[in-house]
Amino acid sequence: MKINSTRSPFRKIPRPEVLLLKAIWKWKVLSYTAAKKICFDDISHKRYYKKIRRLISEGYIIERDGSDLDFSVLQLSKKGFEYLKYDLGFLKENRFAAQSVAHDYWGTAFQLGEFAINPRPDVEFFTEQELQCSDDSLLPDWVPKSRDHFPDGFTRIKNEKFDSVFAIEVDLNLKPLIRYQKSGYYYDGLDSRTDVVFWLCDGFRLMERIFECLNSAKLRRFETHHFVLLDDFKKLGWHAPVRSGREKNKTVREIYMARTGEDPGQERVRPGDGTIQEIFLSKKKSPWVSKR
Repeated sequence: MKINSTRSPFRKIPRPEVLLLKAIWKWKVLSYTAAKKICFDDISHKRYYKKIRRLISEGYIIERDGSDLDFSVLQLSKKGFEYLKYDLGFLKENRFAAQSVAHDYWGTAFQLGEFAINPRPDVEFFTEQELQCSDDSLLPDWVPKSRDHFPDGFTRIKNEKFDSVFAIEVDLNLKPLIRYQKSGYYYDGLDSRTDVVFWLCDGFRLMERIFECLNSAKLRRFETHHFVLLDDFKKLGWHAPVRSGREKNKTVREIYMARTGEDPGQERVRPGDGTIQEIFLSKKKSPWVSKR
């Protein structure tokens, strides 16, 4: 008697590639260069691109284009999410796709920044994807439990004296002003460990409108809000100046490094490690497109 059987659409993916899928899910979208730096820094470009091309051809990841990006980025596909989701633990929501590729990409690039080039054991990230999908009971103790607002990410820096928690907000277009006021009240209600809110804004006028809106709300902790222009970040990476806030005129890098206990003037980049621009802003064609 002939027995009908159905073959699984999935192959057994090697653990390093599973870690890549998890990284892409966590950050929503990653550039080719950022994904290699995070997950495959120890192998050749040729071997890395071969792995990526196979994952794309088998449908586990896809390429996405953003209206404000000069390059393609990697996103998990529905098939990739189905393969991965049971290894992600309990998920409150089954999310995997970027709603706005450009917005989510700049959030990733700004939050990871130099920590993608030189990872540190004292730095932890919690992304918007994880915030949206995690049950409150499963959130780390340093991540706020309030659902009144979802930042684009939280970064925690631990040192011997105290913890610092940074919130990330990315705005490429003006939203209804009431949303910014609600965001301000959300941060006012958090404990003092969230001591810096970084706003990455696409344009000086947009930055001014958000600043004015927060200022008019008479916030208790208005000085925690720090604004950075997207054009500055594209040109200078974390050497971009902060345009307002308690630490105005310092660079993003100086603010982060001061919290790690390091001299902000000392670069931690080793030869061949690259820069933020090389990792996140490369305009090279993707290896997949070049092989078609």
